[in-house]
Amino acid sequence: MRELAVLKWHKEGCYAVGFADVEDPKQPGDVGGENSEEGRIEEKGKEVARKTGTMTVKQERLRKAETTHWLAVGSKDGKVSLWDIY
Repeated sequence: MRELAVLKWHKEGCYAVGFADVEDPKQPGDVGGENSEEGRIEEKGKEVARKTGTMTVKQERLRKAETTHWLAVGSKDGKVSLWDIY
């Protein structure tokens, strides 16, 4: 058991921590899933990206947001911070 990282942002102690679940964004009925208009447009963009081997900046940001493990921390100083963890 050793320290992996130190999250230095809050000036007071942290009292709330929340871990986000990484879910499959293609579940039927989900916003941004394959059944929504946005999901169909995004899927077409992903097909093009696969064919060309590159992704647009927007596609890369969406992919990262969907596959990243997020940690939200609330502190007594009134701030909430959002961290991506590995």
